[in-house]
Amino acid sequence: MTDGYLYIDWKKIDITPRHPVSMAGYFNSRVSKGVLDPLYSRLLGISDKKHSFLFIQIDTCLLGYEYAKSLRLKIASATSFTYDSIMVFASHIHTGPALEALFEAKEETEYKNWLEEQIISSAKSLSPEYKCTTTTIKTTYKNLASNRRWFMKDGRLLTNPPKGSGQLLKPEGPVDRELQAIVFNSPGLIPEVILVNISNHTDTIDGDMISADWPGFMERKVQRVLNSNIMVIPSIAPAGNINHFDFSSPHPQTSYAEAERIGNGYGNILVSALKKAKPLNVKEIFFTAGEITIPSREVDRAEIEGARSSVNKNANKIASSKNLTAEDLANEISEVKLIFQKELLKYVEARKEKYNIPVQALFFLPDKKGDKKARPVSVISIPGEPFVEIGLKLKRTRGYKMIVPISLANGYYGYIPLKKHFKHGGYEVLTTPFNCLSEKAGSILVKEYKKILKAGIKHKTIPG
Repeated sequence: MTDGYLYIDWKKIDITPRHPVSMAGYFNSRVSKGVLDPLYSRLLGISDKKHSFLFIQIDTCLLGYEYAKSLRLKIASATSFTYDSIMVFASHIHTGPALEALFEAKEETEYKNWLEEQIISSAKSLSPEYKCTTTTIKTTYKNLASNRRWFMKDGRLLTNPPKGSGQLLKPEGPVDRELQAIVFNSPGLIPEVILVNISNHTDTIDGDMISADWPGFMERKVQRVLNSNIMVIPSIAPAGNINHFDFSSPHPQTSYAEAERIGNGYGNILVSALKKAKPLNVKEIFFTAGEITIPSREVDRAEIEGARSSVNKNANKIASSKNLTAEDLANEISEVKLIFQKELLKYVEARKEKYNIPVQALFFLPDKKGDKKARPVSVISIPGEPFVEIGLKLKRTRGYKMIVPISLANGYYGYIPLKKHFKHGGYEVLTTPFNCLSEKAGSILVKEYKKILKAGIKHKTIPG
């Protein structure tokens, strides 16, 4: 029991690569040519003197299931944290080293091994004994994020369609412009660590320079305003179909200055919301974790044969030196189409009948003395890029003060749309070795997490 307090310890590791690396995030091969700003891994250990939990955030695009599993197992064997009490997640930057072979990006094995060593060493040094109070933030904002999937007047659906085009009809779905955060303060209510959750893609820069993108600017903005070395841990809420583009404007919206604009914007929102943070008098924490089974992606045989024929005909095509993104797919660039046909064939070759998907939830249970209506807070992990609709469904679960859904956590299984999105098409629903889950995956995850969250209120572990 905590008497309203928790105990924490935290570390921030500089993980900036010291030499050129293959960069993940785009369809083509990129090798870094320099560094714009540093990359970090941020660790936060939490304890109520009975249970302990460890958050590990990494400035990277994504981390595969096997790498996340290895990291969790090795830390569990070397520390008091258990495998089930460790959550590792990516900030999803598109300007960092490739931890996995994604499209034409090559896995940076040497960097990957070095990174694992750094994180394990730091985890071993953590001792959650720093007494803290806990507060929560939930605030809404304008602009900064948009749904990036649009219906066009000609009946098509495009991801990242031409901005400012007269052919835009309407966005396919909603936007989640809610910033949520859990703030860990010194007993004097001075913020020390903030776990912030935002639904937006971390891809504002382009190019071949290493950068933490807008989350790096967000942390530095908060530090400047508060005149503090506070650690701000960025986590991405479901945003598989969300990014920063204002599609009504034809002006360029991809640059380092854009990362600064978005990051400073979120930093200002966060600092302003700190003034109205609500106390969370924690009685205890507990966690639950396991795996659920989801079938593999359904693929039409005719589509496979068409891809095989196209790849064979274009086997000697020279790769472009241009950065290739979803915008190029929307513009029907043939090279991007060919890349996805190759990825489809890779998926078919490695296809499994089903996949074991990790699920995990941390619960902050309130001390109801003096406040019988106090409600718990939960942080949940999703191993991929769920669409915003999934996050909104989960955040509306009854009985909670706040539900913080962290995507790109404990592994990566590509985009996770709902079944209705597959009917419309678009980049995110195309099949690749990572986009490998059934069209039913989104609904399965929502159903399972609803069960987990319902059980969590009663202090029960994963049902079944």
